[in-house]
Parts: sequence; structure tokens; C-alpha cells
Amino acid sequence: MATNRDTKNGRNQEVLLLSIQPEFAEMIKQGTKTVELRKRVPKRIPSYALVYASHPKKEISFFIKIKRIDCAPKSEIWEKYHKRCGISQAFFSEYYTNKTDSVAIVISKVFEIDKKVTRNVLLNNGLTPPQDYRYVNANSLPQSISDELSKVSSPNRISPLNWISQIKSFLL
Repeated sequence: MATNRDTKNGRNQEVLLLSIQPEFAEMIKQGTKTVELRKRVPKRIPSYALVYASHPKKEISFFIKIKRIDCAPKSEIWEKYHKRCGISQAFFSEYYTNKTDSVAIVISKVFEIDKKVTRNVLLNNGLTPPQDYRYVNANSLPQSISDELSKVSSPNRISPLNWISQIKSFLL
């Protein structure tokens, strides 16, 4: 059964820490990939996700606003999003071997962070980068990560510290 989890209704204010292969992370950052595919649907609906580019980069250099999460049979997801997911049909088919459903995380906006957050910074603050994704309560983000994310110098970029503060205010 197809589901559509729109972040405008019933959204969850937790932050999603999402691991993505570096080549796909770069496509998202550049705006050429606006749908991230997953095998598992998140149980809670996040509004934002920190994007952790996995090995060999091992860093967070941007975060995304999630427009919605769609879960449907893989043929429907391919038909609806194949032009926006940045992969070939062969790659898609191989990725979803032995799966009937597919999950599409639809991205509405990308926010770059000037100061990258490395894997070591995450580990030193008790956050292990996930294999797939994990939830991080905005109130539990270590101050040093907030400090790293707040060092934004470009006036055209949103301050992640302001973003984190806004999320924290929703949770209080």
C-alpha cells in the first residue's frame, strides 16, 4: 500500500542523520538529485536531515529540508521519480532486488554549511554515523556540533545554529 508522509502535516521535529554515498551526496548538494531512495521508511517524519557523506569523505557539509516521504511499490516510485533520483534503472533494480516497495525522500531545499563536520567531531560528541539513518533529538545535539555548524560566513546561507535553535524551540 502506498503512503505519502508530508512534512507539513504531522511532522516530526527530530533531526535525521542520513548517510549517503559521497557521489550521491554531491548530486544532492548541486541540486541534480532531488529524491533520495531508501529501502526502509522512517517511522517518524523528520523535517530536516543532516547529510553525512560516507567513506571516503566522512563528513557533513550540508543539510536538507524534507518535503515528503513516499513509500510505494518500487515500479510506482521509479515511474514517479526516475528523472530526479540520479541513478539508472539497472542500478535501481539491483538496489531493490527482493524488495517489493521503495521509499523516496523528496528534498525541497539544500542548505550548505561552510564548516564541515567530520566523523571525528561526531564521534567525539557521542554521535556515531549510521549505516542508513538515525534520529537525533535537537535538544541532545552536543554544543561543539552546534558551534561547528554555526560558523557560517556567507550571508546567502542559513545559519545551522539558527536552524537548530528553531527546532529546539518546537520541542520545548
